[in-house]
Amino acid sequence: AATDAAAEALFWQTGVIRAATLRDMFGVARLLSDQPLPRGRRVGVVANCPGPASLCVEALEAAGMRVEPLAGETRSLLRCAAEPLASNPVTLLPGCGADDYRHAVEVVLAAPEVDALVVVYAPLGPAEADELGRSVAAAVEAGRQRGGTGTPVVASIVGEDLSTAAL
Repeated sequence: AATDAAAEALFWQTGVIRAATLRDMFGVARLLSDQPLPRGRRVGVVANCPGPASLCVEALEAAGMRVEPLAGETRSLLRCAAEPLASNPVTLLPGCGADDYRHAVEVVLAAPEVDALVVVYAPLGPAEADELGRSVAAAVEAGRQRGGTGTPVVASIVGEDLSTAAL
């Protein structure tokens, strides 16, 4: 146990990302090759259910990231499409669809207080994951076309294997 703790401390100090499985290692490699590095440690989370959103926040904080409340201006822009239950993570109300997700992702990506974004979605129907993926990808592309800063975006669709999908 002491050797593992020492290795973990060394990894943390040198920026090594430890993967638990080979699949995780390839996922990390893909993330690092396909996404820009975040400007800092502040992460926004957009989700459709509080349980997975809470697990995401716990994992981010355990990894040294910060999930802080969004600024009042950002929160007011979010309320135009769907009333969030919390300011970060932004938990959209039941019944919100792909368009609401797209709006929320666009707003959070544009927020100056967010360095990276995680989108968490628990699909209610079989075709929803594809529609959501297209909406999130469109929001990311719209941000890039407006001269966005290249904020990294990671999507987690609960129960879906996204190993071949890319945002």
